[in-house]
Amino acid sequence: MNKKLPILLLSSFLLAACGGDGEGSLSSSSSQEEPSFVPALLTPSGAPTIAFLDMGEEEGWDVESQTTKIPAAFQAPGYDAIVFDGVNGLRNLVKNKNEDFYLARWLTGGNFHLVSRTEESLPPGEKKTVFSFNEGALPDLVFRHLLTEELGIDLADLSIEYGNGVQDVATALRGAGERSYDYYFIAEPALTAARNALGEENPVHEIYDLREEWEKSTGSPALPQAALFLRKSAYEENEEGFLSFLERVDKNLTLAIEDPEKAAEAMEAYSQDPSLQQGRWGFNASTLRQVQEDNGLGAILPGTIEDNRAFVNDFLQDLEGEGATLFGESLFL
Repeated sequence: MNKKLPILLLSSFLLAACGGDGEGSLSSSSSQEEPSFVPALLTPSGAPTIAFLDMGEEEGWDVESQTTKIPAAFQAPGYDAIVFDGVNGLRNLVKNKNEDFYLARWLTGGNFHLVSRTEESLPPGEKKTVFSFNEGALPDLVFRHLLTEELGIDLADLSIEYGNGVQDVATALRGAGERSYDYYFIAEPALTAARNALGEENPVHEIYDLREEWEKSTGSPALPQAALFLRKSAYEENEEGFLSFLERVDKNLTLAIEDPEKAAEAMEAYSQDPSLQQGRWGFNASTLRQVQEDNGLGAILPGTIEDNRAFVNDFLQDLEGEGATLFGESLFL
């Protein structure tokens, strides 16, 4: 069962996130406060770092561009907070009988898109090519499920090729790859960066938004994408510090959704250099302003997911049916 932030903490957070009298902001308030506790933290680069926009100066926060290296951190000392694909992170804990981590927050809930430079729709019954990434990963499974179950597409009509990562797809979309494709399955912020590189004279057509299609199909407002895991033993030793950290994460997520300009300013407080911002978060403040006009990074608004365990178990049942292997209560804060 999920524990909630104390009411007073949550109330003060909500007031701060809404701006109070309109003069407060993340950057202005944090500059006048003592630095708050941040556990030794490991995250992938890109969209999930939206939860840590005001933590650029934190020396204990490591960003890993090769996400395949992250699971090993669950089995070793060093990091007390880890961000990873939520479903596979939970499966990692179960497989390794690891009882010292639990899932504390869902951070992102879907930033995946099917796009094309030549097509404006995906009609069934036509032979087409698709370039995607991470075969067999959660987004790929959802993508293929929706194609067949909701859009009536026969996968036999599609020739789907896979790159090693989303940047391979972005390169191909820009026309810099070895060949072109009818459709590209890609994630933000790589999509916006590719659109910027192509310019208005080379439009990229949105075919569908994976998160929107999933909500139409199931009623769920998000996909269980990136999640924040905490080390239980460290949390129990410093519960007050970790609650403060979670409050800060919630504040960042809310700000990124409700006031992208202020969120971008938090990044710029770390550095005005776009390349340094890119290196820290996997995108820069300018891209954030563009992408977050409609929450393109897929941040989950705190409070939207009432029960973290039910959210992911319901998702698995929708995706895999009654035979889905579900997660137990001890895996969640």
